[in-house]
Amino acid sequence: KTLIPTDWPQPLDWGNRYLSDVQRRCSDKTYREKKAAMARFLGFAKNQALSEISPGTALQYLQEQFDNRSGYAANKDRETLRTAWEWGRKYVDGFPNSVNPFAAVSRFPEARQPRYVPPESDFWKVYEKARHQDKVMLACFLYLAARRGELFRLKWADVDFHNGLFRLTTKKTRDGSR
Repeated sequence: KTLIPTDWPQPLDWGNRYLSDVQRRCSDKTYREKKAAMARFLGFAKNQALSEISPGTALQYLQEQFDNRSGYAANKDRETLRTAWEWGRKYVDGFPNSVNPFAAVSRFPEARQPRYVPPESDFWKVYEKARHQDKVMLACFLYLAARRGELFRLKWADVDFHNGLFRLTTKKTRDGSR
């Protein structure tokens, strides 16, 4: 005799539990992005049960994101929700063991704009107009090839003037550590 579960976790419970884990493991920026994506999807799915979320539901949601925002935005939401679904299958008891509806949806086309990188001559024009601390910061950016956050996190322990070495740290690692 096969039992049919009647106590499926609710989408809001899944979303909150996933976001709690993301908040522990990821940066604040990543957490805010994932929270916004989850809020958009839960607003779309309303009171739909997790077991009712099909590839068709995911497609309809992502098409709406594509139409109203962009292909890039739809793909970011797709990736966030695909990852959240896999997380739910691993860690949430009673989570539907069906095909990941977000993984079943193909990526949308994106119109990416290349980032503007000013020519070196423009850098030196700005550098000449800068004063005091701004000039020092611009020189650090140039000579260390550092990101803003990397410079602001520098501590004296990271600087070795004797050997001409600087230790720059980032959280762009697989596990989120520095």
